[in-house]
Amino acid sequence: MGKFSQLISQIEGFIKKYYKNEMVKGVILFASVFLLSYGVVTGLEYMGRFGGGVRLTLLLSFIGINLFLLAKFILIPILKLNKVGRRLTLKEASVMLGSIFPEVGDKLSNTLQFNDEKANTNLNLELVNASIEQRASSLSAVPFSTAIDFKENKKYLKFLLPILILIGVVAIANPNWFLDGSERIVNFNTEYVEEAPFDFVMLSADETKEGDNYTLQIKLEGDEIPDEVKITSNKGTYNLIKKSNVLFEYEFANVDDKLSFVCEANGFESEEFDVGLLKMPVVQDMTLEAMYPKHTGKKNEIFQNTGDVTVPEGTLLKWSVSVKNMDQLEANFNDTTILLNTSISNSYNFQGEFHESDDYRLILSSDQIKNADSLDYSVNVVKDEYPTISIEETVDSTNEARRFIEGKVSDDYGFRSLFANLKVIGKDTSYTVRKSLKVNPSANNQLFSYGVDLSAFDLGPGDRVEYSFVVTDNDAINNYKSSSTSKKVFAVPEMDELDNVLTDQANKLEKDMDESLKEAQDLKKKIKDIKSTLMNKPNTDWKDKQSMENLLDMKKQFDLNLEKLKSDFEKNKKDQENYLEPDEEFLEKQEKLQELLEALMDDEMKELFEELEKLMEEMNKDKLIENLDEMEMESETMEEKMDRTLELFKNMELDKKLENLEEQLRDLKEQQDDLKDKMDDKSQSNEDLKKEQEDINKKFDEIQKDIDEVKEKNQDLEKPRDLDFDEEQEQNLDEELDDAKESLEDGKKSKSQKSQEKASDMMEQMAEDIAAMQSQSQQQKQQEDMDALRYLLENIVALSHDEEDLIGQYKKTRSSDPYYLELNREQLQVEKATDIVRDSLLALSSRVHQLSTFINDELSELNYNLDKSLKYSEERNTNKLLQYQQYAMTDYNDLALMLSEVLDQMQQSAASQMPGSGQCDKPGGSGKGSAGAMSMEQMKKAMQDQIGKMKGGKKPGGEDGQGKDGKNGKPGGGQGQGSIPGMSTKDQVKMAAQQAQIRESLKKLKQELNKDGSGMGNGLNDIIKDLDDMEEDLLNGDLGNNYIKRQEDILTRLLESDKAMRERGFSEEREAKEGKNVEEGNLIEFTEYNKKKDAEVEFLRSLPVGLRVYYKTMVNEYFNSVNN
Repeated sequence: MGKFSQLISQIEGFIKKYYKNEMVKGVILFASVFLLSYGVVTGLEYMGRFGGGVRLTLLLSFIGINLFLLAKFILIPILKLNKVGRRLTLKEASVMLGSIFPEVGDKLSNTLQFNDEKANTNLNLELVNASIEQRASSLSAVPFSTAIDFKENKKYLKFLLPILILIGVVAIANPNWFLDGSERIVNFNTEYVEEAPFDFVMLSADETKEGDNYTLQIKLEGDEIPDEVKITSNKGTYNLIKKSNVLFEYEFANVDDKLSFVCEANGFESEEFDVGLLKMPVVQDMTLEAMYPKHTGKKNEIFQNTGDVTVPEGTLLKWSVSVKNMDQLEANFNDTTILLNTSISNSYNFQGEFHESDDYRLILSSDQIKNADSLDYSVNVVKDEYPTISIEETVDSTNEARRFIEGKVSDDYGFRSLFANLKVIGKDTSYTVRKSLKVNPSANNQLFSYGVDLSAFDLGPGDRVEYSFVVTDNDAINNYKSSSTSKKVFAVPEMDELDNVLTDQANKLEKDMDESLKEAQDLKKKIKDIKSTLMNKPNTDWKDKQSMENLLDMKKQFDLNLEKLKSDFEKNKKDQENYLEPDEEFLEKQEKLQELLEALMDDEMKELFEELEKLMEEMNKDKLIENLDEMEMESETMEEKMDRTLELFKNMELDKKLENLEEQLRDLKEQQDDLKDKMDDKSQSNEDLKKEQEDINKKFDEIQKDIDEVKEKNQDLEKPRDLDFDEEQEQNLDEELDDAKESLEDGKKSKSQKSQEKASDMMEQMAEDIAAMQSQSQQQKQQEDMDALRYLLENIVALSHDEEDLIGQYKKTRSSDPYYLELNREQLQVEKATDIVRDSLLALSSRVHQLSTFINDELSELNYNLDKSLKYSEERNTNKLLQYQQYAMTDYNDLALMLSEVLDQMQQSAASQMPGSGQCDKPGGSGKGSAGAMSMEQMKKAMQDQIGKMKGGKKPGGEDGQGKDGKNGKPGGGQGQGSIPGMSTKDQVKMAAQQAQIRESLKKLKQELNKDGSGMGNGLNDIIKDLDDMEEDLLNGDLGNNYIKRQEDILTRLLESDKAMRERGFSEEREAKEGKNVEEGNLIEFTEYNKKKDAEVEFLRSLPVGLRVYYKTMVNEYFNSVNN
């Protein structure tokens, strides 16, 4: 090895020793810092008793500082010693050696530098190497290894030794300084409690139920007991409540998690306590599905998270309970328990149908807690209520048998049915009619209406109808519940009671008619006074207007009273028709009387009063006088109508009273015969027999009073009848009845039976006498009326001829001729003679009901034309005179034709009442058939003949008629417009008359078909109306191309009606022994409009057709030919 290499080895040795020295120094320094920091950290923890965070900081600081020093002072020198990392270079080491050895100086570093740069020099390399070797040789002699002395590190021991001594002293004096501090710092996450002079003892349980309140109880044991204790928990810091010197408590509400806490008192802390949590079973979601009964109409419903429900009766409930921490569910109802141990996806399901309200409890159990919790709920069941029904009844003011019921039904869910139950209870039979009424099944509240005419059940005296309404709900679960109204009863009085009621009604009607007659007279007088006042003063004033206003008020009051009179008469008429079964003649009289009442205030009178109201605004004297003049004439006519109506009513009531007397006597005879038969029945007590006899005697006393009343009514007539009651017979009958009663009281039944038999025979004889007396009186009266009518007819015909002669004379006489005055005197004589005939006709019309409907109108028209004739004769206005004379002559002829028709009817009626005539089961009785009625076959043949005649014509003919323009616009002579081709006007009139006959026959047929209440005759209404329209079109000449088609349509409907009636007749014959099925009409028309309309239509039909005398004669002849 060369000197230079030796030199390098010496330098390397220096470097190694240098790092070894650094390691020794580092160990001493590191040990000093380590021990010092250890003592400080443990001392701080020992003294400070820090929390886990501070202890962790101390630990990390201790470790960090010492790791840093370990690396710096020990690890890095070791690495450099082993040539790891950057270490001292040769040059750096030569510099350090140069500084240590002065003799070396820069020589060592220059040698190393020269060696490094020898390759770059231009010098001789060998010389250079030699120079280097020489320098190295001189330097190698220097001991570089002595440059570093390890002993110099002893100076650092001055830091280490005090620390070691201090630690040793502390360790000996208080070993816990290092032990406890080290332990707490190392276990920084462990809570260390300073040992207190007392102990914390937890008395409360170490677990609690989830959701419960937990009461913590801490007891202190030791020498020193503090006054306050607090806890620090995961829920917060709380002060415990001192219960005693050593017991402290605190309540945790609604515990939902595990409890961890430490107790602290006087700066001392306990160890950490834990309270475990027992998981409670929890209902997370509950679904309750309600499946309602079908009849409720409610859609199924789902309730979420509720167990309390209110449902209808019969609802099926389905529970679905979603749970957590649950092992078992128990559902306890009043009468059953459902135990569910398994679940599907943590869901428990059960169901039940409920008819009663029920409380139930859900008991929840988990795997940790049995019966951990319970939930109480209730099912409130709403019972299906009974339906309710209420009604209000309205009675027709004109017919108390017609009832209109408006009702209301209500139910909680709906209805199944609604019925009207009518039970008819008669003397011999009873039956029930059940009528189904329309009801909306789903409406909870609704109204209904029902109308019935109870007279359709053919009720007689003593019969009654019990009726009620029954509604049934749709509650199928409870077998459909029903509710009924209280029973209503319509009872027909017994014959004697009914007679008293009708008599009272008739007396009131007669009194009201008499009052109305006086009002009509007062009205006429008022009109006359006002007219007289106006004529005697030059101008009108406010007093006149006031008088006319009073007149209008009188008229309005009269109208009101008249309407009430009509209503009362209609009611009386209906009562008699419903219960007494009057004959056709009596019904016809009633109809005529009703027509008279309807016609009392005609349209012309109303128009005059309306015109007066308008004239009062102008107060034109002349127009007012003219209006009052016409009004006076109309009021006089009205008074005559009223007087005649009253007299007709009196006659009709007398006839009815006589008929009732006969019927009451026959009924009383039957009762007496029944009582006589009961006398042989030993089961009958004497008291009962006696009581029945007393009732019979009382009823006869009432009959005697009725006889006296008949006598009074007869004397009240303008022309009393010849009524001869056998008073001796009445006295004998009364005595026999008294004897029968006295014998019963004495217990002599046999003697009483004899008196009863005699009394019965007398009653029968008395009834026959009254019937004969009435028949004889009617025949005598009818004969007298026919004689008077025939005499008046002859006089009217004579007056017509006289008027016709005067017309001829006036036409030939000039107005300036003196003979004109003679003609005027003759015209006046005609009018005076007419007045006599007029008074006689009016008196006769009060007895002959056939005259009542038209006589006043015709006489009023005649008087008007005669007055005008006199007026224009005095003025010698011949043209006007002839015009009104012609009108008057036409009125005479019309009146004569009408009287002739009435006389024929009276003669036919008299003939039908003769013994052996009529159509009845008994010979000698009066028949039911009415003159002029056509059978269905006759009606069909007549229509076929008419159609054949109309189809046989070829050419149209006829000219426009030229008629006169009278007061009422009566048509004059000439051929009408629109004549039927090939038919004369005479043939048209015959056809119109034939159609009228068919129409009247159909009306009578309709009445017959409707007698049983079936309403079958109503199907003829359309045919009757069409015939009426066609008859009017035929007479007015208003014929279209479809007239024949209309006739063919009527014929077709006649054929259909005939077929239906035949089928009905077969059905009635086949089912004759079955119960009667009565069809009541629903919703009776009470409206005033319909009543007025029907009255007007009937009134128009009663008016005579306005034909000329010739054609009226032809019509009359046609009817006579049909009747014969």
